[in-house]
Amino acid sequence: MLVLWGALDVPLWVGAAVLAAWTAKDLALFPLVRRAYEHPGDHTPAAKLAGRTGVVEQWTGDRGWIRVGSELWQAAGARHAPFEPGARVRVTAVRGLTLVVEPEDA
Repeated sequence: MLVLWGALDVPLWVGAAVLAAWTAKDLALFPLVRRAYEHPGDHTPAAKLAGRTGVVEQWTGDRGWIRVGSELWQAAGARHAPFEPGARVRVTAVRGLTLVVEPEDA
C-alpha cells in the first residue's frame, strides 16, 4: 500500500479517508448480509428438497444421480440399497449437496 501511495503521489490523508469510508461501508452493510454468513441449516436451497420425490437417472453402488423437478442432484442411498434407473425415490435428508434417498414406497 505504501508503494501505491509513493507511485501515485497520493497524500496520506486520502488513503486514510478511503480506508475509513471502506470500513464504514462494511459496518453499515453487515446487518443486511449477516444471514448469508450464518449457519446454512435450513437456508440452503438443497435443504428444501427433503420430502420431495425424484427419479433415478444413474446409480452405481450406494451413490448416484437423481432428478428432482428439473434439477440433477448427487444422491446416496439411506440404506445403501442400489436403485435402477427410472426408479422413483423420496429425499429423506440432505448432507451438504448430497441428497439421501430411499424408495418412494418405503
